[in-house]
Amino acid sequence: MIKIIMGNNQKEFPAEMEAMFRQRKRLFHDRMKWDVEITDGLEVDSYDSANPVYLISMDEQTGEVRGTLRLLPTTGPNMLRDIFVDAFEGDVLIESSSVWECTRFCVDPDADNLPLAKNGLSHVTCELLQGICEVGLLTGISQIVGVFDQRMIRIYKRGAWSPDIIGSSAHLSMRDRIHVGLWDISPEVLATMRAASGLPETVFESTDTAIQSLALAA
Repeated sequence: MIKIIMGNNQKEFPAEMEAMFRQRKRLFHDRMKWDVEITDGLEVDSYDSANPVYLISMDEQTGEVRGTLRLLPTTGPNMLRDIFVDAFEGDVLIESSSVWECTRFCVDPDADNLPLAKNGLSHVTCELLQGICEVGLLTGISQIVGVFDQRMIRIYKRGAWSPDIIGSSAHLSMRDRIHVGLWDISPEVLATMRAASGLPETVFESTDTAIQSLALAA
C-alpha cells in the first residue's frame, strides 16, 4: 500500500518521515557510500524543503515503512539541473510542468523476506514504480526524469517500465556508468506494468486524502 505525503505536510507524519530518512541514510550513505549529508542518523537534503511529493510504501499488516521515493517538478529546484548536469555530455536539462523528477528511490536495505511480485521484483519496488505512474495520470504529468546507475536497467526491464536514455556519463566505466532517463506515463504503460507485476488495480488507498488533493489540484 502506498501513502502519499506532501512536503508541506510532512510534520503531520513524523514516524513515516523519520523512518524514510533513516532508511535513506542506511542505503545511500552506509551501503552505497554516496557523499550525502547525515544529521542525527537521518539523510535529509535541501530538496526535502522544496515541497516534494513523497510516495511511501507501507506494510499493510504492521504499518512499517518499506520503501520511499521523492517527486519534484522540473520547473523548480531539482537534482538533475543543480547537481548532475555536468556529469553528462550534451543537453539533458528539462524544464516542463508536465515532466517531474524522481529521486531517492529507496527500498529498506534491512528488510528481510520482502514478498515478490509476479515479475520477480520485490512487491515494494513494483508498488513504488506503479505509484509514480498513477500519480502522473492523476495530475497530468506526462513523463518522469531521473538519474540512475547501470544496475537499475535490469530492474526497470523486469518492472516493464524502461526509460529512454537521453544522456550517459561517458567518462565512467560501463559498470559505474550513470544515465539520465525519461519514463513515459500513460494508461497503456500502467496496464503493462500491472500485468507484469500482478499487483492490484491501484496501489493507493481510496481514502488517501493526499491523492484526492493531487487530483483536484491537477
